[in-house]
Amino acid sequence: MEATDVVPRPEVYLLHQHRLLRLALRSLLEGSGVARVVGDTEDVRTAVARVPALRPDVLLLDAGLPATARAEACREVRERSPATGILVLGEQRDDVGLIDLIQAGATGYLLADADLDELAIALRRVARGQSVLDPQVTGAVLDHVRHAEQSDPEVDVFTPGERRILLLLADGLTNRQIAHEAQLSEKTVKNYVSDILGKLQVASRTQAAVFATLHRSSLTVPLARA
Repeated sequence: MEATDVVPRPEVYLLHQHRLLRLALRSLLEGSGVARVVGDTEDVRTAVARVPALRPDVLLLDAGLPATARAEACREVRERSPATGILVLGEQRDDVGLIDLIQAGATGYLLADADLDELAIALRRVARGQSVLDPQVTGAVLDHVRHAEQSDPEVDVFTPGERRILLLLADGLTNRQIAHEAQLSEKTVKNYVSDILGKLQVASRTQAAVFATLHRSSLTVPLARA
């Protein structure tokens, strides 16, 4: 496990449609010391009502919920409890569904066949505001985004500094880690990220990270201008 992952165990709220699996997840997370479960439910409306009051670090969301229900959960939790990260736990490599979840506000996606160490790392990263994407779904997701009928801004709109920050976002770094890597203040990094999201016309770092991953080769080409 990476040294940067050694942080206090996050508080987690479980939204899963199957009661037995919720109980099993609670037992696994608490029994192993990976996380403290502050609540659980199978009902989206209950989760949306309770998460803002409990303010957990992470909402662990079942990807098996109906598409409209899981998208609603992502959107409303992000709106009402923006400090709560959303980690989706899925059983299928559903790239289209994953893109919808990211657009709705999910910050991470992990396949349910991941081991406990992988789940622990994902929870901690999402709790710190980082994006997490299971390696087994990355290729399919990026392929879908490449062929989606949407108009991404051209890479040329970004300054050299913004390009560097975008590449670090693609690597899943937090603002503090980016500041250290780029030798900038956290305030400067925050301003960079805000400008980048504005140019991309997106609301989340995860969406910016997906864009940067798709355009990594172009972002690494030096610009002539300063």
